[in-house]
Amino acid sequence: MAVKAVVPGLAHKSEAGAVRAGVPAGEAGDAHDAVRAAVRERRPDLAVRGVLVQRHLSGVELLAGAYRDPQFGPVVTVGLGGVFAEALGDVAVRVAPVGVADALAMLRELRSAAVLAGTRAGGTPVAPGPVASALVALSGLLERHPRVVEAEVNPLVATAAGAAAVDALVVLGPGP
Repeated sequence: MAVKAVVPGLAHKSEAGAVRAGVPAGEAGDAHDAVRAAVRERRPDLAVRGVLVQRHLSGVELLAGAYRDPQFGPVVTVGLGGVFAEALGDVAVRVAPVGVADALAMLRELRSAAVLAGTRAGGTPVAPGPVASALVALSGLLERHPRVVEAEVNPLVATAAGAAAVDALVVLGPGP
């Protein structure tokens, strides 16, 4: 299981100790207490509103995002997710609208594309179609909803069978 503190205003949960992954069912209570305590210690300015317990997903963690660039307008990004997103800086970027062909090309452009192809020992290739669909959906989100300034799914866990959003952040701008 994965145990996550629900903390409004906390964009990067792992940095605040607000996430425990791979928790055995019998240790969920201890993980619950640990994530709450970690947030209180590291971010006393924020309030823990609850704790989310969900099935832990295994696969390749990706970051899929979209934001409004002041010069280009809506832009879509993809790269390795989780802790690798900022550490490696391996992202592909496109100006929206992004279609399926564009999204698939973005995945091939990544320096980490070999990871998606399952080239590590015993690795299984991820299905690129569901990841491409997520990128197309993010592109459409910004096009259809002008108040959305930024949307990020991190991680988007990709496997041979599909892709699943594990955590997401949506930032809204001013509006009615």
